[in-house]
Amino acid sequence: MRSAGVGISNLLMVGVLGSGLLGGCTTVPEEIRVPISGWPSYEYLYLASRTGIDRQVDLAITPVQLPDPQAVTNGYLRGQFAVAQLSAVELLDLCNRAPARCPVVVLVLDESRGGDQLAVHRSVPSIEALRGRRVAVTFSTLGPYVLQLALKPHGLRISDVLTRNMPLEQMAGALARREVEAAVVYSPFSEQVARGGHTRMLFTSRETPGEILHLLVVNPEELARHPGRIAKLVKAWQLAHQQAQAEPRASVARMAQREGLSSSEFVQAETGLRYFSLEQQIPLLAPGGTVATNLARVQAVQQQLDLSPKGGPLPRVDAEPVKAALEP
Repeated sequence: MRSAGVGISNLLMVGVLGSGLLGGCTTVPEEIRVPISGWPSYEYLYLASRTGIDRQVDLAITPVQLPDPQAVTNGYLRGQFAVAQLSAVELLDLCNRAPARCPVVVLVLDESRGGDQLAVHRSVPSIEALRGRRVAVTFSTLGPYVLQLALKPHGLRISDVLTRNMPLEQMAGALARREVEAAVVYSPFSEQVARGGHTRMLFTSRETPGEILHLLVVNPEELARHPGRIAKLVKAWQLAHQQAQAEPRASVARMAQREGLSSSEFVQAETGLRYFSLEQQIPLLAPGGTVATNLARVQAVQQQLDLSPKGGPLPRVDAEPVKAALEP
């Protein structure tokens, strides 16, 4: 199994910890609930749980399946989860809703390089032809954000189209019935849209590298009280990628089934993602590094589009859990 850019194979650079902070013997593994919505890179912590990888680092991961990132955000705000897997756009939405509980970024799960897409009905000849037409977007600001990335090079703005908020699982049917002429989708929903044969992709995030990151974020109180637990979670994520490299067929089958995809569809979806090893994560998470710069840029665009209020908080970025996960 390979992905665009830096593949999973790069994750093999760091060996399995046998003892110390992450691998020391404990009688009862620490428990942590991890919400998972549809997106390929979110499945690796599920894989860690299903294969017992989490127990190798004295952790017990409980995956909680949720329908979409909005449900993940709501669960975090209700205190059901101390961690979340979200895009940078969705993270900023969360921080705007609850500034005092704005999560801390501790890991880059992936960079989207083709995973986020604008699908249109085959009757639509071009992006310019979307002017005045109906476009389905998610209830978070991720859909409008991706839509703006697609429209801008063609001289269009979001105000030039008719956006319709819609659950992702309804978009394939809405396109087939011509209730909308386009939809902003991502895996596994992009595969569902493509199956009918009545759509095509006119834009993917491959055209805007570095714009869309997916992140593991943590409640700041949880990180302060249990930094070792978060380091174990980061380590489990890395070991799950190693497992997928060592046993790709079984690993892909497990993750694809959860996503409602065939194994080949899951592998294809991952070609639109770029993964980073733990060693590569340190400069990404450094002060003024890629993640901090990306968050500031996304926030600025959201504010220009009136998708978020002025003066909203920017999440803190902390590389310490990754550094701890790398310690022998």
